[in-house]
Amino acid sequence: MSQKSRWIGKTGYVNSIMAAGDDMNYDIEEEYNICNVNLNFNGNSKNLEIVLNKNAAI
Repeated sequence: MSQKSRWIGKTGYVNSIMAAGDDMNYDIEEEYNICNVNLNFNGNSKNLEIVLNKNAAI
C-alpha cells in the first residue's frame, strides 16, 4: 500500500494530509534522472523537479 493510498483513506479526519479534490502524482524521466512531482492542494498547484542520483554500486 502506498503512502498516498494511506492518506486518501484518512481524508475524513480534521488534520488529514489530503482532502477532497487534492491530488499528487509523479513522472520519472529515467533518461535525464529527473522526477517531476505535481501537487494539488486546496486548489493550489505546485510542480517540483527533483534530480535523481543513481548509485550503480550495491
